[in-house]
Amino acid sequence: MDLVHQNFPKSQYTKFVAVNCGDVDEAISIFGNFTPQGDTPIICMPERSCCKPYIIIPEGSYAVVVKHGSYQGVWEPGLHWCMPYTEIQFLITKQNFQFDVPVRNCPTIDNIYIQIEVSIVMRVKPGEENIKNFVQKTSVNQLNEQLEAVISERIRVLARSKTHLEAYSIKGKNSGKNRDDGKSVNSQLTEYMNGIFETKGIDIRSVIITRVNLDSEIADQLEEKTTYASMNTLERKQQCFELRVINDEQEYNQKKEKMKQGRQAESERFNKLKAEIEKDNGKINADTAQIIADIREKTTAEVNKVNALSQLEAEEVKAETKMIRARILAEGRAKYNETIAEAEAYVLTKEAEARQKTAEKFAEELRIRGKAETRLSEKRGHELQMSQLGILQDLAQNRNLKIFGEQKENLMAQFSAFKMINQQ
Repeated sequence: MDLVHQNFPKSQYTKFVAVNCGDVDEAISIFGNFTPQGDTPIICMPERSCCKPYIIIPEGSYAVVVKHGSYQGVWEPGLHWCMPYTEIQFLITKQNFQFDVPVRNCPTIDNIYIQIEVSIVMRVKPGEENIKNFVQKTSVNQLNEQLEAVISERIRVLARSKTHLEAYSIKGKNSGKNRDDGKSVNSQLTEYMNGIFETKGIDIRSVIITRVNLDSEIADQLEEKTTYASMNTLERKQQCFELRVINDEQEYNQKKEKMKQGRQAESERFNKLKAEIEKDNGKINADTAQIIADIREKTTAEVNKVNALSQLEAEEVKAETKMIRARILAEGRAKYNETIAEAEAYVLTKEAEARQKTAEKFAEELRIRGKAETRLSEKRGHELQMSQLGILQDLAQNRNLKIFGEQKENLMAQFSAFKMINQQ
């Protein structure tokens, strides 16, 4: 039976089963599938390979592990190293699983039999003690029988407290509330079943009444009665609608006539108000024209007056300007003459100072020249003496020279002349 690679449909009503699987990896796929009979697997019993020194527990499941058949505990998902004689006895899903069951022939308080279909959503409680109770205290077949018995007994008690007309009120997730404690029927059923299965490791998440069916004959009678009631209601509402249409039409015509009269009255009031406004506008326009003429006349007079005053003030300003200009010119000329005189006096003073400094410089120059002439005369005499000594030295060195005649004149002068001739 391949539950991994084939998808089988679910049966109309639920039956929980425990199935064998070849490997733990197939467990998750099996928990999300159904058997060929449409049953729901909630426990897998995997085979242990004797060649692997470990076991792998997949996520989303509880693993009950035994050693030589002796209970070892509930192991967490993951890889666990162990000997070949340690194996997983049961692999239990952590998912919520649903149990659908019909409760037939439930008598109501007025002795009419109905059929109620219930859906129970549950899971295995987490915790080692709860999982141990689930696999040891109750088998899967016993769980099916106990769930069906408990819910059937409770649903019959619930149906016995309702009439066949009130039976439909208990259907759905948010069904009718109890008058005593205000709790809904679903909440009461959930609490009741959790109290019974608390020691078996099962957590009932919710109990929902999905369907309520009456006997076909009674259902037809109720349907016929409902049909007649609906037809009567429809006819009554149709009459109310037609009457409402007539009333609305009359009310519409009345409002239309009233609005027409109001519109005419408003038009008359508007025309009257328009005439009054036009009359007031004409008066305002005449008054405005008179005021404008008066303002223009006053403005012209004021302008003429202002022009005359302006011309007078302009003449006064011109005269005052001429006087100020003449005064400024006179003051400027006086200031100019004074400045010229001061400049000439300053020039004469500076020229006298310059002549005095020039005379002082000239006297100083003459004094310096006198000193220089004295020094130059001494220098020339010295140079002359040196020149004469040089001539005598030349005469002394010249062996071909002969001196003859009378030396009435200066002998040194002749020697000098002779030297100059020889040099040329």
